[in-house]
Amino acid sequence: MKSYLRVYPFLAAVLPYKSIEWEKLNTYYMLLVHKLPVLKGEDLTLGLLESIDFDQYRVIKQEEQKIELENTDTEIDPVPVGMAQEPQEPYMAKLSDILDEFNRMFGGIQWEHPEQARRQLEELPTRLYSDVAFVNAAHNSNRETAQMQCNNSLMQIITQLLSENTEFCRNYFDNPTFMNFINQRVFDHAYNHVLRI
Repeated sequence: MKSYLRVYPFLAAVLPYKSIEWEKLNTYYMLLVHKLPVLKGEDLTLGLLESIDFDQYRVIKQEEQKIELENTDTEIDPVPVGMAQEPQEPYMAKLSDILDEFNRMFGGIQWEHPEQARRQLEELPTRLYSDVAFVNAAHNSNRETAQMQCNNSLMQIITQLLSENTEFCRNYFDNPTFMNFINQRVFDHAYNHVLRI
């Protein structure tokens, strides 16, 4: 009722026609509001208006409106611009470097068929490129989520390789250090490749 009593005089002054129903309602509410009991409740806004220094606020707002340029000859300093740089190619480790590091770290592993293990290792990034779940994670998620999806996808890919060469797969599943090394290196190579596509 109070909000209606506040709004109606404004509407009556602005609108070109008068509504008899609205006028009756305004009169009824105006007489009724004085007869209603005052609700006893904690008024959290009590003293709020008194604590605001409206005179100071008005001065600040008036000062903000008085932005004027001085009528003097001036020069504007040019905006500093840096040297244009070509976008740098992200550093990508060569697969041969990864294989060399692999041989340094895991050279102690005696491979019965080293060429077959090497071929499977070189094929892992290519097989990962064709994994739809990994490609979607690389394009639509953050790096950590893509890393987790890469680990899951590599687990499935290497499980499929069991029919080709059990030696590589056995070392992958039995040696956690070897598994982490393969996962990280293949992820770094595949993730950067997928983002460039």
